[in-house]
Amino acid sequence: MVASLANEKRLAAAATAACVAETATFPLDLIKTRLQLSQGAGWRVKMQDVGHVVGQRGLMGMYSGCSAAVLRHIPYTSIRIATFERLKDALGHVPSLYESMIIGCMSGALGQFVASPFDLVKVRLIADASQPPSRQRYTGVVDAFRVLYSEKKGLRGMWKGCGPAVQRAALVNIGELTSYDWIKTTIVASERIPLCGQIQDDE
Repeated sequence: MVASLANEKRLAAAATAACVAETATFPLDLIKTRLQLSQGAGWRVKMQDVGHVVGQRGLMGMYSGCSAAVLRHIPYTSIRIATFERLKDALGHVPSLYESMIIGCMSGALGQFVASPFDLVKVRLIADASQPPSRQRYTGVVDAFRVLYSEKKGLRGMWKGCGPAVQRAALVNIGELTSYDWIKTTIVASERIPLCGQIQDDE
């Protein structure tokens, strides 16, 4: 029971940290997405497009779609970390670097697959924010989900085209989770530092 509660707290802490980080860096994500959507336009035109969003909505316009991005991290971060830890435990031994890479790949892919509808909503909201108020289609995250659910003809359609994002998350988590776990394990083994939630026996 104590171990279960400790794991739940760690997952909650990880998801909260990811949401805070996403909120802090979201304006950069918005700029990146706007540049990607403005294919074929020159750099100056693309940046003017971003400036148009700020001019229309002020600095808060740089957070259009942020709520969907933050909501995405709740399932994405929780699932990838929980899956990574469960698969490690299932091995029954300290995973090798190669095994950690496979586990990280699988964990990241699963987390992104579940969170893909939130990515779709985020991109749509960012694109919608650049339109004049009279041409904007969505009033918020819930409305965007409702409209997209109808457009995609059901829940299944919300995952259409998620393949590239899932592949990217799989590769990213090979680097993130594997390197973090390997470095942590190495430091703990060499310095005899107790892991979070563990108590060393003085005897």
